Amino acid sequence: MFSGEERIRIPLAGVDNNALIRGVVDCFSTLGEVEISKSGSFEIAGKKFASFTHKVDIDGSIRKKDDKAAIEVNYRIQPQIITWIICICFFPLGLAILLLPYNAKMDLERRVEKSCRALRDEFE
Repeated sequence: MFSGEERIRIPLAGVDNNALIRGVVDCFSTLGEVEISKSGSFEIAGKKFASFTHKVDIDGSIRKKDDKAAIEVNYRIQPQIITWIICICFFPLGLAILLLPYNAKMDLERRVEKSCRALRDEFE
């Protein structure tokens, strides 16, 4: 229901693959535990952004082309069934419970942007 993405490009002049992977892990570890596959896709365990009202999924990819790396981070905040039950049973006041996932999305959006800026600054 609430989602977003952030994309950055990083120049790779003189940067090896291991340094890029370490940089991604270091910068995005503020969001949660980072797992990177050999194909360049990664997942971040965003458990600290989740609650009983919503579930959080964060993933992304690293693509290299022409001495540049394109890094994309996607995030989704999905209200849990309990959120919808509260919304329906206590309508219209129950709609206020949707503020919890929305606020989590806004917080996650700011932190993803900050992590992407830190990664770009590290390689520029």
